[in-house]
Amino acid sequence: APRKAGFFRRGAPPPPPPPSKLARFVKRMPVVFWALRVVVPAFGVWLLAHLAHHDLDRAKREWRTKRLRSTTLLFCVAALCDACDCLVHAFVAVAHASDAFDHHAVHVAEERGIRLALLGFACAVVGEIASNNRVGRALSALTHHRKQD
Repeated sequence: APRKAGFFRRGAPPPPPPPSKLARFVKRMPVVFWALRVVVPAFGVWLLAHLAHHDLDRAKREWRTKRLRSTTLLFCVAALCDACDCLVHAFVAVAHASDAFDHHAVHVAEERGIRLALLGFACAVVGEIASNNRVGRALSALTHHRKQD
């Protein structure tokens, strides 16, 4: 006979809740989610290659027009970080597509990619601000100097 719940006795545990709609959808669509794990980093490769190219062009333009070592170096570092992050995204896409790499190695690569992205972003932003502030101050001084004449 089944035991009744009492002060010291526990009854049968309640049945688990039915799976959510999202869980049922994910169970039916594993191929789609596997493809997204490959397609999203592959798109990141393209985006980061474009970003690295843009940052390198900006570094060249910065040197050609203003001859500022600090801002040119910042844009070069941003381009280098973007290029390295591009390689990380390529590794992650291949790792997800083939399952030939250790899961831990993929996580370490993703973590380093995030750090590279943050460093590249910070260098680009600081370079942009520093470049515009120097030009703004120089133009302001030049205009102020002309008004006094």
